[in-house]
Amino acid sequence: MSLRMTFPSFEIGNSWRDLLNKVESLRPYPKWKIVHWNTPNINCVKINIDGSFSSGNVGLEGSLEIIQEG
Repeated sequence: MSLRMTFPSFEIGNSWRDLLNKVESLRPYPKWKIVHWNTPNINCVKINIDGSFSSGNVGLEGSLEIIQEG
């Protein structure tokens, strides 16, 4: 699949040099979020789930923990 099909609004020019200049001028946009974690109560179930999506591929994973007294 070509770049023009994947990113139709991304102007890259007609030569490799144009493409190289465009890619080298790009800057990452960092984005973060502070997440607070609370200690779970005793005699409860803790579930952690994480997922991702990239280029049509989906990933999901998780863990289950039973927290008991003592």
